Amino acid sequence: MGIKGLQEKIEAIRYHDARTNDFQINCFGDEIVVYFDNYDEYGAEDGRGWKVSFLICNKVSYETDASWVWNKGHVTAHTRGDFVKNMTQGQLCFYGQHIILSEADDFIIVEMDLICLNVNFQCKEIEIEKIDNSEMNFFWKNNVLVPPSRSKFPKVNVKKLQKKINKICFDEKRVSVFQINYFGDEVDVYLDNEDGTWWKVSFLICDNVSYETNRKNHHVRNMTKDQLSYCCQGIILSEVGDFTSVKMDLTIMTVNLQCKLIEISSVKTIKAKK
Repeated sequence: MGIKGLQEKIEAIRYHDARTNDFQINCFGDEIVVYFDNYDEYGAEDGRGWKVSFLICNKVSYETDASWVWNKGHVTAHTRGDFVKNMTQGQLCFYGQHIILSEADDFIIVEMDLICLNVNFQCKEIEIEKIDNSEMNFFWKNNVLVPPSRSKFPKVNVKKLQKKINKICFDEKRVSVFQINYFGDEVDVYLDNEDGTWWKVSFLICDNVSYETNRKNHHVRNMTKDQLSYCCQGIILSEVGDFTSVKMDLTIMTVNLQCKLIEISSVKTIKAKK
């Protein structure tokens, strides 16, 4: 199917101003998945939704609302001090504005605007599937309404965190999972540990995220652990205003982002999304 046919197929799901229930990046950045509510011909929600999957992705970049400041309902400059993962559906402000497709060098170029999230990337394939929202375990379903704090998080101690990261990211340590959750707000990396556990490094309240990979024609979801070639070559931190800048080298994938918090923990299981 050509670009015109794909664009018409996307327009047919009536995503304009549709509530966006989730945005995820899985399989080492290879898959970007967006979930929209479905509306009948009269504009009413019918309990169903659309899952739009962009596959074999590369050259991805996105901006969130993490650097916005709300002042009496208007964005003025700088401060969202809340985790998206703790928000209820009513607190989320992600609605489909436009998804524009074009093509270049055998890739589909995608520009996506979800109000509080703007994404640009290229991919090879697009899949559209109708779903039952009641069967989906969206992260916000069990969240309880808590008034937004609008408070600033304590500044990251970059030198201290850099030393800690250097202790767990050495000797080309294998990376088991790289994924992005909660509308781009959280980037998680799982590094293999020697005792059968993993180091989970979470970058929270993220903005200005971008990554590139040299995998261009393979579905990462179908690969075995031995076929994956992601190893941690280095994670470099620096200060940029109220944010921490992160540069990550995972051998065949490079990642750049800014975040407000960084958490490091040892885990026995991995919560990876398929």
